[in-house]
Amino acid sequence: PGAPLPAEAVDAYGCGDSFAAGLTFGLGTALPLTGALELAARCGAAALTGRAPFGGQLSEAARRGAADSLT
Repeated sequence: PGAPLPAEAVDAYGCGDSFAAGLTFGLGTALPLTGALELAARCGAAALTGRAPFGGQLSEAARRGAADSLT
């Protein structure tokens, strides 16, 4: 099952790019594939919470917490 959205969905613009960036980052930092995919999904979901591609992004603290829980 997918994780719940971090907030109400506002705008889907940039969600795919955010997913791809999260996946690339996860794989580039040697997360296991499942961890990289979970991080990517969190990035894509976070992008839904703001307007345009930079309105909603996964914070560094959330990224670190997500990455730490995946290793």
